[in-house]
Amino acid sequence: LHRLIRRQRQMCIRDRVYADKTGVGDYIVEDMERAGIPVEGITFTLRTKEEMASLLKQGMEDGWIKIYYDPEILNELNTVKFELTKDGRIKFYHPEGTHDDRFWSLALAIAAYKKKSGGTLVLKVKRQ
Repeated sequence: LHRLIRRQRQMCIRDRVYADKTGVGDYIVEDMERAGIPVEGITFTLRTKEEMASLLKQGMEDGWIKIYYDPEILNELNTVKFELTKDGRIKFYHPEGTHDDRFWSLALAIAAYKKKSGGTLVLKVKRQ
């Protein structure tokens, strides 16, 4: 959280940070609010995941999202799977032994960006 606060101050974020508030994420969003970070908590549901993943896919297909080559993020983007539920919704999952954290972080960032602006978004994913 302290790194995020420092980063926010460096970037001079004027709008809002989107954060997953599902489960324990609710406490993280509350901590961010107490720290003065302008945050909007998003609850991940089948519907919100479907909307975010569709926006991510559309942006990549239409070319307004450009991602620098990073084998780890590209691998994770290609690892996420989906299936249709009985009521016609899309349920996302990742195979055992893989992760989807970057996928959903990217989808959340795209949703926040698209809600606020438009144009081309170029992402350079920094490795930890």
